[in-house]
Amino acid sequence: MLFISELRLRLFDEHV
Repeated sequence: MLFISELRLRLFDEHV
């Protein structure tokens, strides 16, 4: 599932 992976990465990146 790339969709979820990308979304999680984007959220994680913004959180940092």
